[in-house]
Amino acid sequence: MSQQNVEIVRRLYEAWRRDGYGAVPELMDPEIEFVNPAYAVEPGTRHGYDGFAAAARSLGSVFSPYQVLDVEFFDAGDQVAVRARVATQSVATEVPVEAERGYVFDFRDGRVVRFAWFSDPIEALRAVGLADVEHPDPKIVCDRCGCASEASTDAQAEGVGWLVDRSRDPHGHICPGCRAAAAPAGRLPDSLR
Repeated sequence: MSQQNVEIVRRLYEAWRRDGYGAVPELMDPEIEFVNPAYAVEPGTRHGYDGFAAAARSLGSVFSPYQVLDVEFFDAGDQVAVRARVATQSVATEVPVEAERGYVFDFRDGRVVRFAWFSDPIEALRAVGLADVEHPDPKIVCDRCGCASEASTDAQAEGVGWLVDRSRDPHGHICPGCRAAAAPAGRLPDSLR
């Protein structure tokens, strides 16, 4: 049954490539949950096809076009974890973004009932009990645009112009591009200090 779930996720990615990102009723349960992590700009869970479609539109309003590349699937029984590279562009700043992401798809009766995404693919692998899988290239990910730094520590990130703000968020990383875009006159807004 679990290999069948991997095939359903493959079909879902094919549908998204062909038709655009959104709800795919033939593969998803009508009560599907779309889960944004606590560190997302819009954290929380959206419900049903309408909730999934709203979350997809929200993503499309910030990043477009959104391509998912180099997809790797991890069979975990009633769950499938995915490690993928995404390539997109910020709509507001036209800044290109390329980063690794993790996704988890939960299944019931051959349909996706829950979709969750993670900035770090290791979070997705841990969520399905595959914590022993090593992250090939630790990076710090921007909380605003999703780009990644080669830095693996806060000190390295700050050394190349990243803002590290733990008081705002446990991740609290803002890349130099987002920092500059938020303060074109050279003054950071209070939310980015």
